[in-house]
Amino acid sequence: MIMEMFTLFPLSNFFISSLVMALITVACFYRPEGQQINFQEFKYELLEPRLVDHIVVSINKSIARIYVRNTPRNQTDSEVVEGTLPAKGTGGQYKFYFNIGSVKSFEENLKAAQEELGLEPHDYVPVTYSFEVDWEQELMSRTVAAVFLGLQVHG
Repeated sequence: MIMEMFTLFPLSNFFISSLVMALITVACFYRPEGQQINFQEFKYELLEPRLVDHIVVSINKSIARIYVRNTPRNQTDSEVVEGTLPAKGTGGQYKFYFNIGSVKSFEENLKAAQEELGLEPHDYVPVTYSFEVDWEQELMSRTVAAVFLGLQVHG
């Protein structure tokens, strides 16, 4: 039945095959850029030595991306001559990520960790929030919808 429908509609067949190949390619070659760590590793290996430049939290994916500096942030960063270092929270390279349960629990854990390490509030690591589109999931849902609609229209 389905094969008969594909032979009747060669353009649909080509379109669906192309989308399936694109999905397979994305699934096979997509790799997260950063290395996954847990919160304890983050706290003791990055936060404590003050290597964290800033954090970007993806709200819908429930992950925190950690951007690190090459050298530890020190107490005199705010006293550096203008133009010699990037502003706090604007530099660093994305190197690590970890999963968060919720934004609220992440914020509480981060604040507690920074307090435990003796950081002053003005020295807390900057956190920004983003909403990201999962292109693989979006493409898959649209493909399924297109196939379903195509079968309904032609069937």
